[in-house]
Amino acid sequence: MRHLVKTDFEPIFKNLFDLGVNSLTDNAQFPAVNISDNEKEYQLEFALAGYKKEDLKINLEHDTVTISATIEKPKTEEAKKYSRREYTLKSFSRSFYLPEQVKEKDIQASYENGILHLTLPKAIKAKAKEISIK
Repeated sequence: MRHLVKTDFEPIFKNLFDLGVNSLTDNAQFPAVNISDNEKEYQLEFALAGYKKEDLKINLEHDTVTISATIEKPKTEEAKKYSRREYTLKSFSRSFYLPEQVKEKDIQASYENGILHLTLPKAIKAKAKEISIK
C-alpha cells in the first residue's frame, strides 16, 4: 500500500528499511544513497564499490525508480573461513517514489569508481491555463 502523503524520494516501506548513518558498516542490505535535486533534475548517487556494471539494473515504472543488483556467491566463498569480515557483496533492490514525473527518454546513468550516478530530468509541468467562458 502506498503512503498517502509523499515527500521527496520517499523510500518504499521507509520505517521498515530505515538504516541510519552507519548503513555500510553494520552489514546493511542496501547501499548508501545521496539524493539531490534542482529545478531541472534529480541526481542519485549510490555507493556500490565492488559491484560490476553488469550486475546493476535500473527500472522506472510509473512514479517509482528501482535500483537493484543480483550477486551470486562464488563457490570458493563458501569454503573460505574469515577471522574478520566487514563487507560483503549482496543482492539488493531499492525503490524510491518520485515526487513528480521525469523525462524517461532523457534519463542518464553512469558507473565510475564504485559510484552509480543516476540523473532523472524533471518533466516540464503544465502551466495553468484560464478558460474563458463564452
